[in-house]
Amino acid sequence: MDRQGDDAFANRKVFIDDLNHIRLVNPALLESSSSLVKEGKQFIGQFDNFIKTVRDVREAMEKIGRITDGERLRLLTLQNQLDKSGNSTSSEETQQMQVIS
Repeated sequence: MDRQGDDAFANRKVFIDDLNHIRLVNPALLESSSSLVKEGKQFIGQFDNFIKTVRDVREAMEKIGRITDGERLRLLTLQNQLDKSGNSTSSEETQQMQVIS
């Protein structure tokens, strides 16, 4: 075919692949699209893993916060008991205060 015939064939949006099969879609574009789909799926998988990790860290921090709040309340209770007893504390309470501090 001459050059003009080749241009007319290319303008019809019909493509011939490496195996000489007729295609309606550009094989390079199809391959690129497939590659993007795979990369998109990988990204979504990695993002889901990231979200799970963030959720796990958040839950751990909340648990640590609850434990800290409980210990803080326990310390305040011991301090109040100490104030009420008028500085006549037993050695056990003093040791507890030192351990908590």
